[in-house]
Amino acid sequence: MKKGFTLVELLGVIVIIAVIATIAAIAVDNSIKKGKESTCKAQKENIIEAAKTWQIDNSITSNTQVYVNNSSQNNDLTKGGYLDENLKNPMTDEKYESNIYVQITIIENDNSDNQGYDYKLMKGNTEINCE
Repeated sequence: MKKGFTLVELLGVIVIIAVIATIAAIAVDNSIKKGKESTCKAQKENIIEAAKTWQIDNSITSNTQVYVNNSSQNNDLTKGGYLDENLKNPMTDEKYESNIYVQITIIENDNSDNQGYDYKLMKGNTEINCE
């Protein structure tokens, strides 16, 4: 009587292991993407909150651009200490570029004298989305 496995049995086991490894790799990749998106959304909210604080501290009442990391601008959140200088975009793992800013826009209310503000994280002329 022979001991061991046949070639067909070994190939069957290898195929099963390959399928399980592929499913696991896809699940891990999806988890990493969801984690980065979640981190990006939270970081976007933190940047906008920093811009709101900057706006209050500087008594800004008009449409304004507040840069995340642009040392050539006076309205810079990292230079002003509102954000960490080493802040990185979780989607790209790179420092925020100098053309990324929070656009603060005044919203006039028709019903009263109160005004509100709209805040958008922008890169150039495009709003940054975490997708």
